[in-house]
Amino acid sequence: MNQCAINQPSSSFPYIVSRFTCAITPESEFSFAANSWMESRSIKALPGAKAGHYIRKTTEDSYRKYIRTLELFFAGYRLGDIQLGHLEAYQRARLQGDEPFVRFRRPQDAKPKIKNGIEIPAKGKTPCPVKPQKINQELGILTRLLRRASCWSDELENFYQPLLNDEEEVLRALNPEEQRKWLDVARLKKEWNLVYWYSIVAFGTCMSTDELRGLRLGDINMFQRVVTVARKTAKNGHRARTIELTGADVLWAMEQLLSRAKELGATDPYHYLFPGREHIGKYDPDTPMSGFGLNKYWNEVRESSGLKWFRQYDCRHTAITRLAEAGVPTDVIMSRAGHVSEKMRRHYTHISQASQRKWLEHSQRFHHVMPAASAIQFPPPPENSASMGPRYF
Repeated sequence: MNQCAINQPSSSFPYIVSRFTCAITPESEFSFAANSWMESRSIKALPGAKAGHYIRKTTEDSYRKYIRTLELFFAGYRLGDIQLGHLEAYQRARLQGDEPFVRFRRPQDAKPKIKNGIEIPAKGKTPCPVKPQKINQELGILTRLLRRASCWSDELENFYQPLLNDEEEVLRALNPEEQRKWLDVARLKKEWNLVYWYSIVAFGTCMSTDELRGLRLGDINMFQRVVTVARKTAKNGHRARTIELTGADVLWAMEQLLSRAKELGATDPYHYLFPGREHIGKYDPDTPMSGFGLNKYWNEVRESSGLKWFRQYDCRHTAITRLAEAGVPTDVIMSRAGHVSEKMRRHYTHISQASQRKWLEHSQRFHHVMPAASAIQFPPPPENSASMGPRYF
């Protein structure tokens, strides 16, 4: 079995406490190689360490999820035994939700439930297909391991093809009527308040789910009415930015979230706006709410509103789309929303240009029905008009 060694800090990297380095070879089993690689990437560095020697906590969490999913298929495989056919088989099984990706979607699916005095059988395990982008992200980890172990063959280099991303996945956003319906439903019940406040702030700031969950109290300045998206919570360095809080509804919703955070023990500037829940009734303001923290009530609002497809991340797409529909120039939108992919930029530019064109056409029609300035008959000035100062028409 491969052994891991601890390298002592060198003079060229004085701020790195220690770093595990493991020899990953073709003989390494996938699980061992993947977890060893993760340990080498997740060593925390002190301030001042050079970039590239560690990964952010959010990235680490994502990588570990990908590895757990890959283990369902590749556990027991040696890296040197993995061939092109295995990657293609993984793509097909993951895309369709075939074995080994048939599982309990929710814990309650494993046991029967009682409804109106009648026992309903357990739903059981069901296929769990995912979008192409997720599959590409997961296999991206495997690709790294194969390259690290010098197992990336000519066959893989020439014939492995990542799946094409679903275009429709990128463009989903609420229309104005659906947005109003979502907020109207979310405000109906007290237990849905958090979804209601969260949605208003997300619609008003163009922030993503990770950016909102990563907000600390010190990032919010209600006096200046701005919120700062820190580099470490943004998806990438280009998304770090300062956003102005505009609109009475956004300011009100942010005040409600701040009040809730205080009630849950968040008082320090480094405490999170959305404290993480340790267990029922107890929260830890030093940790952020997990990605599943809103799921229960979010899904209830989705069911009640009929907008079953609407995800938390779609709030960002919806917010940017509203700005584009208002004819806001794309550069102004991007300064508020931060970096987006080139595909998304083209999409929002198209909406913005279409809205501006519609406004210009309306303006021209209005101009054509107006009489010429020379044909407008103004009433004669009063006799004492000289004492009234200049007149403006």
